[in-house]
Amino acid sequence: MKLILRQGLERAVKDFSEKVCIRFKTKTKVSQYTYQEVYDSTLKIAAWLSSIGVKKGDRVGLILENRPQWPISYLGIISSGAVAVPVDNQLSFEEAAYCLKDSQAKVVFVSGALSYLKNLEQLDFLEKVVVVEPAYASKGISLSEILSTFSPADLPAQSPQDLASIIYTSGTTATPKGVMLTHQNFYANYLSTRRLNLIKSSDRVLSVLPLHHSYAFVATLISPLFSGAEIIYIEALEAGEILRALKEEEITIMVVVPQILSLFYRRIREKLETTPFFLKIFPLNRLLFAKIRAHFGAKLRFFVCGGAKLEREVAVYLSKIGFKILEGYGLTEASPTVSFNPPGAPKIGSVGRALPGVEVKILNPDPEGIGEILVKGANVMPGYYQRPQETQETLKGGWLYSGDLGYIDKQGYIFIKDRIKEVIVLKSGKNISPQEVEQNYLKSPFIKEICVLPGPKEESLAAVVVPDLAHFKQTKQANVQDVVKWNLGYLAQKMPPYKRVRDFILVNADLPRTRLGKVQRFKVSRIYKENYRRKPPKKDLDLKALSPAGLKVVGVLKKAGNLKRISLDDHLDLDLGLDSLERIEVIMALEKALGITIKEEDFSQVFTVRELIANIERLSVKKEGVPEERDSLFWKKILSSLPSEGLIKRIELKLNPGSKLFTLLGALFMDGVFRLFFRLKVSGSCGLPRERFILCPNHTSYLDGFIVFSALPLKLKYKLFFLGLSQYFELPVIKGLVKYMRVVPVDLSGNVVEALKAAALILRGNKNLCIFPEGSRSIDGEIKEFKGGAGILAQELNVKVVPVYIAGAFAAWKATRRFPKPHPIKVIFGPACSFTELRARGKKLESQADDYQAIGLGLKEEIRILKESSRAIDEKGE
Repeated sequence: MKLILRQGLERAVKDFSEKVCIRFKTKTKVSQYTYQEVYDSTLKIAAWLSSIGVKKGDRVGLILENRPQWPISYLGIISSGAVAVPVDNQLSFEEAAYCLKDSQAKVVFVSGALSYLKNLEQLDFLEKVVVVEPAYASKGISLSEILSTFSPADLPAQSPQDLASIIYTSGTTATPKGVMLTHQNFYANYLSTRRLNLIKSSDRVLSVLPLHHSYAFVATLISPLFSGAEIIYIEALEAGEILRALKEEEITIMVVVPQILSLFYRRIREKLETTPFFLKIFPLNRLLFAKIRAHFGAKLRFFVCGGAKLEREVAVYLSKIGFKILEGYGLTEASPTVSFNPPGAPKIGSVGRALPGVEVKILNPDPEGIGEILVKGANVMPGYYQRPQETQETLKGGWLYSGDLGYIDKQGYIFIKDRIKEVIVLKSGKNISPQEVEQNYLKSPFIKEICVLPGPKEESLAAVVVPDLAHFKQTKQANVQDVVKWNLGYLAQKMPPYKRVRDFILVNADLPRTRLGKVQRFKVSRIYKENYRRKPPKKDLDLKALSPAGLKVVGVLKKAGNLKRISLDDHLDLDLGLDSLERIEVIMALEKALGITIKEEDFSQVFTVRELIANIERLSVKKEGVPEERDSLFWKKILSSLPSEGLIKRIELKLNPGSKLFTLLGALFMDGVFRLFFRLKVSGSCGLPRERFILCPNHTSYLDGFIVFSALPLKLKYKLFFLGLSQYFELPVIKGLVKYMRVVPVDLSGNVVEALKAAALILRGNKNLCIFPEGSRSIDGEIKEFKGGAGILAQELNVKVVPVYIAGAFAAWKATRRFPKPHPIKVIFGPACSFTELRARGKKLESQADDYQAIGLGLKEEIRILKESSRAIDEKGE
């Protein structure tokens, strides 16, 4: 059946003339239009266009947000015989002007809210500007005036082969191209989807995706309109308003992009993580899931998802909760739908089967069946506007070359792998799908977005990462750089080496995307290059606009980070590079400068300069002062004071008989386990000092703390304490035992001061302390950068440090394994070193390092020497 789009509307009006066609919900009112009212309005617009000389084939632009006037204007344009040029209303004036000029538009329909409305006057080729709100200036006329003045008139004869739209691709690469689509293209695509019986006349479709895109145009306008369904627009496209509309408007179908479903997925998971454990037990979880689904409305039948690739993990998770997700695949050049999952037999991970009337084949499939997807059908465009060469490259022998890689399984379901242009080809010849790599890294809750790119070095990958700062706040984590780096390393172990990200930058803004959520990789690449080359920072903030407290904050931050410029939106970690210890120095300097008291736990949840200034301004200023120099004076002050009373109660410096018995039994058990299953060997323990000392081992395994305990002589076991992360040792299962285990649970990222105070209390009590100076487990078994905590304690308390190298623990139980496996383990205790010895060694390695950094460098070098000597002994033994 070959029809023009106006005939599809006429058929719907004949069957549903008095039925509500469109509802528009704002915060203050709801307006609605019947099918007859929509049709009458389109005929009036067509009559007006003819009256001003718009002829068949002329171009008419359309720059509007989703609202009833968008479909009314569009249908009026094409009913007049003109060609509609829908333009994204969020483009800049220059970008929108390019689309209008390239298409040779004579008239444009716009929103009065458009920021560059008056700039359109500068475009000489435009004859008229139609404004939804009251008109302005010489070229302007209001849409309401047209609708109230003009009457329907005779319409020109049209053919299904006539152009209906020129749609400019929003582009994941540079300059957009105008895709020419005919009435037949759109109508054929509608007929193909209708045969799947997706939309009924009783359906209510929520339209939130931008209508200028062919996916939203067909899925949320043409298909429901021609099916007699009701279309709902909302003014505020916010998560809360969308959920409210789903319930109040009794929405049955919502058309989305993967980014929206990923947002739902993350928020649902966060909500469930705070749910008491007993409620997650079946069948109570069924009630929990029902409650979650209720937030989306009782009438919701399914989500239609397209525009980009949906992560399998998201689809599986939401399906388990009870949501039906029907994923499809298409491209603007196919107007747009190529394939769709049948409602009765959807297959997660696929984009469904080819639509009726559409042919799909794979060009030159590799051994896994993957090749370029080719498409043929009445829905395929005639070509790109005024781009004959690119048309010839894309349309060959009646087939549309999609540029997408994928395969078709035995049941005819299509699976998309990547865009050909986005595949990263290493010099070794290995092809890497960036989307596959990204989906693996997105398993981390600390990573909100990630874009994988070719790295600056040969045979390497890089990434631009947007951390999920909301999750950092929720989990009270402050060291964004370190946490993201650890998560990238952890998840990389599940991929072959050539697919692992070797370099990354963090950005404090969402990645640039098209309106349908596709990452614009060419823009992300620029962001990476600009940051990688360390270009000068943005313009410095206006100091005159700051309060006295704000000026003090900026001064302290510039000094702490050795910076020349600072912006209010700079992130303390991402942009200024402040680690946990430098945050403490900033706190102490601000306390000194402003005469106030700042709680570290409050400061740990401050992420930007703006937030810091706001928090400091809320505190009362007692006196003026001068920022304290960055030296050891305030660390002495910190270490001389006691930790909180609650933490002191957990530190049992004088062992009672019960603690001694627990240690003895634990020692016997651990010694047996490690010598039987891991053939533990220990060297250097005889040279351990008699006076207090700090043990500093490398950290590669969950077993490391137990290994150190087992490797020590029994007398020293009684005197050994550990600093442990509260996230592990506050768990109900072991919370009551930590005192006997002599583990002091501290928040090393959010409350470093308390951790150091507790450590100082233990050492002043003539006890020994085990600290893992890397701060977290090594992902690859190599020794990581050392933090400054051990250096501060060693220097300010004049305590000797014992470097320890643990060999074999990584193979026995590395971070990516769920359970340990038997493997030989060896512990080597190095000679005790004074802080002056370590500092001198560190200064030789890096002369510009401060004292604490130098001690850390010297300590790392001592452990590296132990590692090399251990390896040499092993090689000699072999």
